[in-house]
Amino acid sequence: MADAVKDVDWVVTCLPKTDHVADALRSPEGIFANANEGTFICDVSTISPVASAEFAAEAPKHKMTFIDTPMSGGVTGAEAGTLTFMIGAEPEQYEKSKELLMGMGKNCFHCGGPGNGEIAKLVNNLILGITMIGVSEGFAIGEKLGADPKLL
Repeated sequence: MADAVKDVDWVVTCLPKTDHVADALRSPEGIFANANEGTFICDVSTISPVASAEFAAEAPKHKMTFIDTPMSGGVTGAEAGTLTFMIGAEPEQYEKSKELLMGMGKNCFHCGGPGNGEIAKLVNNLILGITMIGVSEGFAIGEKLGADPKLL
């Protein structure tokens, strides 16, 4: 990874777990040890809001900026360039991040300071999950009561 983060202005990480992001940032081959001063790191993963705030606080020690920019829109949104980003950052960092993120998506929302993008994404996921369960249960009841599921 060391070579991939050298001499670039931006690094975007998208990893499955908080521990993976921590390793990408902090390992000897990672971003903090190898990227140039001034590098702007946008993490589009859905991870711990607490950890994201900690990464944001740690980045300036390496003369870098880390902001949480989790995305919504799935594979379809990524392929179409229509992702939505929920951004936890200081206002000036939010504005700068849009320079990059609008190349991958169509919506950016400033959700507050570091970690708040992750909070918004977790809330978004919870609401989506609850809605999916409600729809499934509604269809199950309708079918059990004799309605044609295709009509429902």
